[in-house]
Amino acid sequence: MKNNRTKLYKYAELLINAKLDSKAKALLWFYAYVYNWEEAKASYWSQRRICASVGMSSSTYQEKRKYLEDLGWIKVIHRGFETPCKVSVLIGMDDPNYESKSWAKWHPSNTSILPEESEEERYEDGMTIEQQMKDLSQLESNSMEIRHRNNHAETERFENLMEWFG
Repeated sequence: MKNNRTKLYKYAELLINAKLDSKAKALLWFYAYVYNWEEAKASYWSQRRICASVGMSSSTYQEKRKYLEDLGWIKVIHRGFETPCKVSVLIGMDDPNYESKSWAKWHPSNTSILPEESEEERYEDGMTIEQQMKDLSQLESNSMEIRHRNNHAETERFENLMEWFG
């Protein structure tokens, strides 16, 4: 089992850096996860089960499966009209249109061309992680103090009530 996971993890490292459409990458992650790495056997899940597991429509599934097949990331063996296809994972090529996408400039392979961000710029609200943790700690402390006061007030009310009832 360890060797099986080792192969999956190595493949996962490739996928992280692959320049692929996000839905296709999700589908490829799924195929990689269900692939029998130990025996190098294709998975043969039905389209319905894959769509339900990955959370995509059958038309999107068909489109993304074809996309992955065209880029060489998967090999599909059709086995009949009502029979699930066998799908093997491979190492394919990057999407040639990837760089035209708005998010492409933040891809790990492009980080050397981006200007270095300061700590404050890494967070939308301008707070560093240390500041956020400090604020969270302060909120928890305040919350505990309020709960303590409320508990004390509850105890006092209960004692007053017991005194009133005799």
